[in-house]
Amino acid sequence: MGIESKRSRWWVLAAVIGVVVAGYLVLRTPVRPSSTGHQVTIGVVGPFDGPNAHIGPVIRNAVQLGFDHNPIDGLTVKVIPIDTKSDPSAAVAALQGSVSDPDLVALVAFYHSSTALAGKPVVQEAGLPALIYSASNPKVTDDAPFYFRLVPTDDNQAVVLADAARRLQARRVGILYYADEYGKGLADGFRARARDIGVEIVDTHSYDPTTVDFRSILSVMKGKAPDLVLICGFVDKTTIILNQAADQGFRAKFLAGDGTFNEQELVRGAGANAEGVYVAAPYVFDESNAKARSFLDAYWASFPGDGSQLKPASWTAFAYDAAGILARGLKEGHRTRADLHRYLRAINTPQTGYDGVAGLTYFNARGDAVRRQFQLAVVKGGRFVSAP
Repeated sequence: MGIESKRSRWWVLAAVIGVVVAGYLVLRTPVRPSSTGHQVTIGVVGPFDGPNAHIGPVIRNAVQLGFDHNPIDGLTVKVIPIDTKSDPSAAVAALQGSVSDPDLVALVAFYHSSTALAGKPVVQEAGLPALIYSASNPKVTDDAPFYFRLVPTDDNQAVVLADAARRLQARRVGILYYADEYGKGLADGFRARARDIGVEIVDTHSYDPTTVDFRSILSVMKGKAPDLVLICGFVDKTTIILNQAADQGFRAKFLAGDGTFNEQELVRGAGANAEGVYVAAPYVFDESNAKARSFLDAYWASFPGDGSQLKPASWTAFAYDAAGILARGLKEGHRTRADLHRYLRAINTPQTGYDGVAGLTYFNARGDAVRRQFQLAVVKGGRFVSAP
């Protein structure tokens, strides 16, 4: 082989190496969103397909309504869905496919704690602020400076549920929990608090997304004679459990975690079998409150659905407030990821807080909302009302 051939080969090799190195640098170079354009993008992260696919659209609707009610002169806010499919791996893939968009400056994110935990490294590395509307496992905000959670956490929820069981005069409790970080974490927290206050756990069973027949589990649990059953899972399975329990004549009281707090889906799915069910709620719509009433009227007018005026999931209030918080920051000129992150970190006192539908929101050093507590609701007349 001649000298010219060797040179040609070296030039080809150098070119290949150059392409590989350039590709690596593109992958590793942080995204620098533009602050000079006339449009920014906000990603709504949640389930738009798969189990709990009913949640994504209502959250996106609430976010869109929040920006519609808080227009920003000279700036268009584009709201896009980022579909987790209720699956941690799918959530990671969807986020990885979205964070490189230079116009994407913030997220309103995460229905499931499992997806929030799985997506944490992607969001943190991208330097992308995420306002969390639902994921309540306490570990979600561990080592997560770009996470800002509006909802209360499950350590508080477990206490609220166990204390409610005692107030309902339950002495023997059966637990059904969804086998993920949310369901297991809530069940474990309830069990610990129940032990401290003298409530006996007589039976515990887990289930997963594929479970649709609970009859054998319920039959075994019924034989243990609990006077209350706790459900730590999501509304799609809760409706099945309630209906199959009724078919078996299982007459225990039912208490559920906030994954069931969805009036539209619970009442439609379980009908009369939902009556009298107690549910923990991060927020209960109080229609005597002007802000809550205004939000509900605007939501129903914009998204009438079947016209039943069943209340949307309570997480819509947090998603709507998240949009309001971001809109305020954008109005003040914080239009990059870094600027919005600094703005959100500075919302750390009542004076800098945001007074929205769900109340006053400001964050502690972990990024969790301060002084936010779970409440208890009960289904009466096919509607959620605050429990006494």
